[in-house]
Amino acid sequence: MHRCGCRPTSSRISAACASIGYLTFARRRARRALRFGPIVNRRIDQALGDLAEPIDPLRPADMIEVQRTIVEPIGAAETIARYVGKLAAELCGRMEEKGLGVLRADLVVT
Repeated sequence: MHRCGCRPTSSRISAACASIGYLTFARRRARRALRFGPIVNRRIDQALGDLAEPIDPLRPADMIEVQRTIVEPIGAAETIARYVGKLAAELCGRMEEKGLGVLRADLVVT
């Protein structure tokens, strides 16, 4: 059963029912915009996937993170392991200062 209330028996009828339901929904856009403002239609479009919505991740202000900027490319596994070791030591030091611990840490290489 589709939005328009018909029971499809073939793919053509199913497509027609879907488009009728969509047209009915689309015709009400103007009324919704007049009654609730343009944000409602935008949020509906975002919910249906018709409009992209930028995501701003929430990051705690007191999040502890360490980073190292390396100018030259690194190819040797030993060098990478050394830098990861330095970062881990720095991270552990900062966490100890705040009396925190960790169950899992993610290493992000960009």
